[in-house]
Amino acid sequence: MDTGGGGEAWEERKAQVIAWLYHPWTVEHIRPWFKSVKVAKRYLRTLEKQKHILRVGRVLLGHGRPHDLYCTRMVHKRQLMHEYLGSRFLEAFLKNGAEAKRGADVDKRFRADFEMLWNGKMFFGEIDRITEPLWQVERRLSVYSVQSDAVLFITLNSQRIAAIRRECARVCKDILFTTVDRARDGIDTWFEDVLGINTQI
Repeated sequence: MDTGGGGEAWEERKAQVIAWLYHPWTVEHIRPWFKSVKVAKRYLRTLEKQKHILRVGRVLLGHGRPHDLYCTRMVHKRQLMHEYLGSRFLEAFLKNGAEAKRGADVDKRFRADFEMLWNGKMFFGEIDRITEPLWQVERRLSVYSVQSDAVLFITLNSQRIAAIRRECARVCKDILFTTVDRARDGIDTWFEDVLGINTQI
């Protein structure tokens, strides 16, 4: 594979990587396109030098060392983990034809963490890291009462979902709840269980 910066293969791969890095990712997420992590890192450094992408910061994943996050958009350092969790949730959908908007590209009336178009249906997504009090979550979800598209509330565990449903019942009637890792187990199962949509039809 050519990582030096020329030729048709380079331009095609560059376009793929740049498109994928609209969402913040670590090098491990583009590793399957390359022979090794070392080659992938060199490739990203080349794109960074050419100002096609940005190294927006570092996130700590598990108990290991921090990982660099790359993106084509500027991401505020306080939002790095928030944005990365959004990428993790969206990953399986993006690989299966979904389209997503984030950051400054979302509808400014609602300012969702992401908007996803999947099988002709629009979803507004809210990522919850369990850092906000429930009254603030309730206020955040209440802005969606004036629109008819589906709203996904994505958090870290089922206990948080139960607490929000109990304490914020007034605004939860039409909200769809799930966890960050749920979609990664299989899109078809996730949609049928959470949304009642059979994607095989």
